[in-house]
Amino acid sequence: MICSELYAGEAGTQLTLETKYLLTAMKKLEDDPQIKGMIGGSKVSLVFLLALVIFGNHVQFSIILALVAGFSYGLLVAWWHGKDEPPAQPLLRNFGQVLSQKKGRNNINLARDERKKQKQIRVDRAKARAEQLEKAKQERQQPSPPPDDSQQTSDDSNNSDQN
Repeated sequence: MICSELYAGEAGTQLTLETKYLLTAMKKLEDDPQIKGMIGGSKVSLVFLLALVIFGNHVQFSIILALVAGFSYGLLVAWWHGKDEPPAQPLLRNFGQVLSQKKGRNNINLARDERKKQKQIRVDRAKARAEQLEKAKQERQQPSPPPDDSQQTSDDSNNSDQN
């Protein structure tokens, strides 16, 4: 109501872009059922408050009853003016498709895959290092082979020949 009068303005005046934007936003807010419910609820609560105080009730009791009346009236108005159209898409049914279509989703998947690869590399390195340590431990535990007698005898024969 008010927005349409302001938006029409005078024929000779031009509205700035910001003013047009604000006026269209106000027009959308006037048509919103929740806004209508809040406005109607506040009006009803004021009327109830004044009526109850005039009739001689205590102020605290009047405030409480006025708030209850305004809140309930606001809910009824918002429900009455609400649209019965179901949402265009179910909220969570296509959630995975919506996420996969977004640009950031691919980056998330790439980062997750990279983290998995790095983790697997660390696990493989740890396994290889554990195998190396186990192999070194087994080598230390095995007794060293006895020296070859053939080398000793040849050394002894060389020593005896020299004498």
